[in-house]
Amino acid sequence: MANVFRAKRGTRGQIGAAAAASALLAGEPYLITDEQRLAVGLGPDTVGSMVASEDVAAIQYLTQTEYDALSPPDDKTLYVISDAVPAFYLLRQIKVAASISLGSGNVWCRVRTGTAAVTITLPAAPADGDLVQITDADGNVATNNITLARNGRTIGGAAADFTINAALVGAFSLVYDAASTNWEYA
Repeated sequence: MANVFRAKRGTRGQIGAAAAASALLAGEPYLITDEQRLAVGLGPDTVGSMVASEDVAAIQYLTQTEYDALSPPDDKTLYVISDAVPAFYLLRQIKVAASISLGSGNVWCRVRTGTAAVTITLPAAPADGDLVQITDADGNVATNNITLARNGRTIGGAAADFTINAALVGAFSLVYDAASTNWEYA
Protein backbone atom coordinates (compact mmCIF):
# COMPACT_ATOMS: atom_id res chain seq x y z
CA MET A 1 0.00 0.00 0.00
CA ALA A 2 1.29 3.49 -0.86
CA ASN A 3 2.03 6.02 1.81
CA VAL A 4 -0.04 9.20 1.69
CA PHE A 5 2.02 12.12 2.90
CA ARG A 6 0.69 15.61 3.50
CA ALA A 7 3.42 18.25 3.48
CA LYS A 8 3.93 21.94 2.92
CA ARG A 9 6.01 22.49 -0.18
CA GLY A 10 8.40 25.03 -1.66
CA THR A 11 11.70 25.43 -3.41
CA ARG A 12 14.97 25.21 -1.46
CA GLY A 13 15.10 29.03 -1.62
CA GLN A 14 11.60 29.44 -0.16
CA ILE A 15 12.27 27.00 2.64
CA GLY A 16 15.64 28.68 3.29
CA ALA A 17 13.89 32.07 3.50
CA ALA A 18 11.37 30.64 5.97
CA ALA A 19 14.23 29.22 8.04
CA ALA A 20 16.00 32.61 7.99
CA ALA A 21 12.77 34.16 9.34
CA SER A 22 12.52 31.40 12.02
CA ALA A 23 9.15 30.39 10.53
CA LEU A 24 9.60 26.60 10.40
CA LEU A 25 7.95 24.28 12.89
CA ALA A 26 9.75 21.37 14.55
CA GLY A 27 8.36 18.07 13.28
CA GLU A 28 6.52 19.63 10.32
CA PRO A 29 7.23 17.97 6.94
CA TYR A 30 8.29 19.94 3.87
CA LEU A 31 8.64 18.92 0.22
CA ILE A 32 11.58 20.68 -1.45
CA THR A 33 10.12 20.77 -4.94
CA ASP A 34 13.21 21.73 -6.94
CA GLU A 35 15.22 18.87 -5.39
CA GLN A 36 12.41 16.30 -5.06
CA ARG A 37 13.53 15.80 -1.47
CA LEU A 38 11.48 15.51 1.67
CA ALA A 39 12.60 17.31 4.78
CA VAL A 40 11.36 17.92 8.31
CA GLY A 41 11.60 21.04 10.44
CA LEU A 42 14.05 20.46 13.30
CA GLY A 43 13.32 23.85 14.85
CA PRO A 44 12.17 27.33 13.79
CA ASP A 45 15.30 27.92 11.70
CA THR A 46 16.50 24.41 10.78
CA VAL A 47 15.32 21.76 8.35
CA GLY A 48 16.76 18.24 8.00
CA SER A 49 16.53 15.76 5.13
CA MET A 50 14.22 12.76 5.46
CA VAL A 51 13.97 11.05 2.09
CA ALA A 52 16.04 11.52 -1.03
CA SER A 53 14.53 11.30 -4.50
CA GLU A 54 16.24 7.97 -5.20
CA ASP A 55 14.08 6.40 -2.47
CA VAL A 56 10.90 7.31 -4.38
CA ALA A 57 10.24 6.46 -8.03
CA ALA A 58 7.88 9.41 -8.50
CA ILE A 59 6.19 12.23 -6.64
CA GLN A 60 2.65 12.86 -7.80
CA TYR A 61 0.38 15.73 -6.76
CA LEU A 62 -3.27 14.68 -6.46
CA THR A 63 -6.39 15.95 -4.81
CA GLN A 64 -7.85 13.73 -2.11
CA THR A 65 -10.59 12.65 -4.54
CA GLU A 66 -8.05 11.68 -7.21
CA TYR A 67 -6.02 9.69 -4.68
CA ASP A 68 -9.12 7.90 -3.38
CA ALA A 69 -9.94 6.84 -6.97
CA LEU A 70 -6.57 5.07 -7.48
CA SER A 71 -6.91 1.31 -7.52
CA PRO A 72 -4.41 0.36 -6.22
CA PRO A 73 -1.93 3.20 -5.59
CA ASP A 74 1.69 2.54 -6.64
CA ASP A 75 3.86 1.81 -3.60
CA LYS A 76 6.96 3.41 -5.22
CA THR A 77 5.15 6.72 -5.73
CA LEU A 78 4.94 9.39 -3.07
CA TYR A 79 1.49 11.01 -3.30
CA VAL A 80 1.23 14.62 -2.13
CA ILE A 81 -2.41 15.47 -1.45
CA SER A 82 -2.55 19.03 -2.79
CA ASP A 83 -5.93 20.09 -1.43
CA ALA A 84 -5.33 18.91 2.13
CA VAL A 85 -2.55 21.31 3.10
CA PRO A 86 -1.97 24.75 1.65
CA ALA A 87 1.13 25.39 -0.46
CA PHE A 88 4.22 26.54 1.42
CA TYR A 89 3.66 29.94 2.96
CA LEU A 90 6.13 32.78 3.18
CA LEU A 91 4.97 34.76 6.16
CA ARG A 92 5.37 38.46 6.76
CA GLN A 93 6.48 38.71 10.40
CA ILE A 94 5.18 41.49 12.63
CA LYS A 95 5.74 42.14 16.31
CA VAL A 96 2.51 43.03 18.09
CA ALA A 97 2.55 44.88 21.41
CA ALA A 98 -0.83 46.63 21.13
CA SER A 99 -4.14 45.92 19.44
CA ILE A 100 -3.96 46.05 15.62
CA SER A 101 -5.96 45.36 12.45
CA LEU A 102 -4.38 43.09 9.85
CA GLY A 103 -4.42 43.55 6.09
CA SER A 104 -4.76 40.57 3.74
CA GLY A 105 -1.83 38.28 3.06
CA ASN A 106 0.11 35.73 5.06
CA VAL A 107 1.30 37.02 8.41
CA TRP A 108 3.05 35.71 11.49
CA CYS A 109 2.20 37.77 14.57
CA ARG A 110 4.72 37.55 17.41
CA VAL A 111 2.49 38.91 20.16
CA ARG A 112 3.93 40.58 23.26
CA THR A 113 1.63 39.62 26.16
CA GLY A 114 3.88 40.78 28.99
CA THR A 115 1.94 43.88 30.03
CA ALA A 116 -1.56 43.87 28.52
CA ALA A 117 -4.15 41.87 26.59
CA VAL A 118 -4.06 42.32 22.81
CA THR A 119 -6.80 42.24 20.17
CA ILE A 120 -5.86 41.33 16.61
CA THR A 121 -8.58 42.18 14.11
CA LEU A 122 -8.50 39.76 11.19
CA PRO A 123 -8.43 41.22 7.64
CA ALA A 124 -11.61 42.85 6.35
CA ALA A 125 -11.04 41.44 2.83
CA PRO A 126 -8.95 38.27 3.16
CA ALA A 127 -7.99 36.26 0.09
CA ASP A 128 -8.66 32.54 -0.18
CA GLY A 129 -5.82 30.69 1.53
CA ASP A 130 -4.54 33.65 3.59
CA LEU A 131 -2.72 32.40 6.69
CA VAL A 132 -2.54 34.11 10.08
CA GLN A 133 -0.15 32.56 12.58
CA ILE A 134 0.00 33.68 16.22
CA THR A 135 2.81 33.07 18.70
CA ASP A 136 3.03 34.30 22.28
CA ALA A 137 6.44 36.00 22.48
CA ASP A 138 6.30 36.51 26.26
CA GLY A 139 4.52 33.31 27.35
CA ASN A 140 1.98 35.32 29.33
CA VAL A 141 -1.21 34.72 27.31
CA ALA A 142 -2.95 32.99 30.25
CA THR A 143 -2.90 36.34 32.08
CA ASN A 144 -3.01 38.78 29.16
CA ASN A 145 -5.22 37.14 26.54
CA ILE A 146 -4.99 37.45 22.76
CA THR A 147 -8.38 38.05 21.14
CA LEU A 148 -8.86 37.45 17.42
CA ALA A 149 -11.66 39.75 16.24
CA ARG A 150 -13.43 38.03 13.35
CA ASN A 151 -14.24 41.19 11.36
CA GLY A 152 -17.52 39.85 9.93
CA ARG A 153 -16.26 36.35 9.09
CA THR A 154 -16.60 33.16 11.12
CA ILE A 155 -13.74 31.52 13.02
CA GLY A 156 -13.91 27.75 13.14
CA GLY A 157 -17.53 28.00 11.99
CA ALA A 158 -18.55 30.22 14.93
CA ALA A 159 -19.85 33.78 14.54
CA ALA A 160 -17.84 34.97 17.55
CA ASP A 161 -14.43 36.41 18.26
CA PHE A 162 -11.84 33.87 19.42
CA THR A 163 -9.80 34.31 22.59
CA ILE A 164 -6.49 32.60 23.21
CA ASN A 165 -6.20 32.34 26.97
CA ALA A 166 -4.03 29.28 27.56
CA ALA A 167 -0.33 28.76 27.00
CA LEU A 168 0.61 28.29 23.34
CA VAL A 169 2.99 25.51 22.45
CA GLY A 170 4.26 26.51 19.02
CA ALA A 171 1.92 28.61 16.92
CA PHE A 172 -1.85 28.99 16.60
CA SER A 173 -2.83 29.21 12.92
CA LEU A 174 -5.89 30.12 10.89
CA VAL A 175 -6.37 29.74 7.11
CA TYR A 176 -9.12 31.63 5.30
CA ASP A 177 -11.58 29.69 3.13
CA ALA A 178 -13.30 32.14 0.77
CA ALA A 179 -16.03 29.66 -0.27
CA SER A 180 -17.34 29.40 3.30
CA THR A 181 -16.15 32.87 4.44
CA ASN A 182 -14.62 31.06 7.40
CA TRP A 183 -11.25 31.20 9.13
CA GLU A 184 -10.37 27.52 9.61
CA TYR A 185 -8.04 26.15 12.28
CA ALA A 186 -4.82 25.03 10.60
